[in-house]
Amino acid sequence: MDPMTIITGTMAVLTPFLKKGGEKISEKVGEDLWEWLKEKIGKKKLPNNPNIDDKEVIKGIIEEAIKQNSSLESELIQKLDDIKKLGNEHISKVINYAEVNKQVIITNNNGTINL
Repeated sequence: MDPMTIITGTMAVLTPFLKKGGEKISEKVGEDLWEWLKEKIGKKKLPNNPNIDDKEVIKGIIEEAIKQNSSLESELIQKLDDIKKLGNEHISKVINYAEVNKQVIITNNNGTINL
């Protein structure tokens, strides 16, 4: 693949993050997941004002909740897949609206691609 294509695509994806826009998106996605977890696990079990210092405690709470409710694991997997899809849609929009000289988007490939 042409190095300029790789660099251009990389910068198109990085630009919002470099401009701090990525922080807002990440924060919103994290907040949505946190609210979902509070609904599923219970507000009283999770910290009221979580911060990075609560990370290990939260991991333990989630692990215990999954042990007690086997369907929570599959629901959490689905929720994370949904978040991943949302992220991919956002990245596609950034790439498509960015100034790109060459763009190749390949989702599935079962053969040889020559560029």
